[in-house]
Amino acid sequence: MVDARRPDPWLGLAVAGAAALRLVGLGSQSLWYDEWLTAEATSGGLRDLAHHVATREGITPPYFVVMWAWVRIVGDGDIALRVPSVIVGVATVPVAYAIARALGQRRTVARVAAALVAVNPMLVWYSQEARPYSLLAFLGALSVLACV
Repeated sequence: MVDARRPDPWLGLAVAGAAALRLVGLGSQSLWYDEWLTAEATSGGLRDLAHHVATREGITPPYFVVMWAWVRIVGDGDIALRVPSVIVGVATVPVAYAIARALGQRRTVARVAAALVAVNPMLVWYSQEARPYSLLAFLGALSVLACV
């Protein structure tokens, strides 16, 4: 019998696979227009950031404040701007696993859920963009987990 309190090595493999899929080719393309808007928003001071978000974005300010701080620490290269989305996209995998387990499913079902999130083409794609799309998926998954 499998102890439910022990970490599942298959979850670790799913997380590692998700990270690999999201990191491969991360810097192979230059920023597209929406990603450039993120770079533009984070290039000035906080006052410039607030003005940019108020006049040009349809996305709430917290994402841009986090990205503004991130750019100050890591830099504003194409890869640096995309890494937070990769991190959040990879973090969605164990949340999917936890949702299945919280719903009373067996580890096998939770593993499949984690694997589906790890390899889903849209989730991989959104995790490679300097936009808050993967953050939205992550927060949505967390809200489902909280409801369960």
